[in-house]
Amino acid sequence: ARLNELTTDNKSQQSRLDEVRNYFALFTNSLEERTGRFRPQPLPELVEGVNVLDDIRANISRINQAVLAEEHQLLQLRVRTLEREKSQYVNTLVAGIIIGTVLLLVFNAFLLSAQEGRTLAEASLKDSQERFALAVEGAQDGIFDWNMRDNTLYFSAQFFRILGYEKTRHYSLNDFIELLHPDDKDKSWATIAAGDRQCKPEYAQEFRLRHQSGRWIWIQARGKILFDDKLCPYRIVGAHTDISEVVQAN
Repeated sequence: ARLNELTTDNKSQQSRLDEVRNYFALFTNSLEERTGRFRPQPLPELVEGVNVLDDIRANISRINQAVLAEEHQLLQLRVRTLEREKSQYVNTLVAGIIIGTVLLLVFNAFLLSAQEGRTLAEASLKDSQERFALAVEGAQDGIFDWNMRDNTLYFSAQFFRILGYEKTRHYSLNDFIELLHPDDKDKSWATIAAGDRQCKPEYAQEFRLRHQSGRWIWIQARGKILFDDKLCPYRIVGAHTDISEVVQAN
């Protein structure tokens, strides 16, 4: 019964067990037959019956040893297979740890390099912005930036100082138009429209703006017109210079 339990997954072994069962049945039947007809017999016949039983027992023992030997070989094969799989698993695990560590180090190095590059870029941008801000504040001209797509305007602090204001304020396009001298409004728009039609990047004109005190000052505007891929203007950036003294001198 124990051998049958151990060899349920092996058809070859099951076949041998069937052979063992047959021998056991033959052995049992021979014993019963001998017991039923046992009577004192001459010694040669008794010895011959014993030899038959010994042969049956020897066959049973032979088959049993063969089953045990094969099971032992299968067990050793399974052990070797498990050892090999264990070794492969350990090797794979070690290789995975090494590769993961290398990738982690490379990724950290990449992040560190990217962070350093970003820090340098931010520092460079900050320096550029500071230089630009100092240049704008130190210049005698007022800087303007007109986004023609949404009609938003930016003016530097010097632009407002030219007009007599100490503090900057928000000026829309309509606010700027209100500052223009009535006689210069049409001319100013005509100059911009002409530049748009001819796709000229340079922008230059002279006009009058109302000072905080109510007087009119002459402004010389110079700038660049930016065009998109369809040659439509979308931005004008430039500077305003107070030329009132020059105009009055002439």
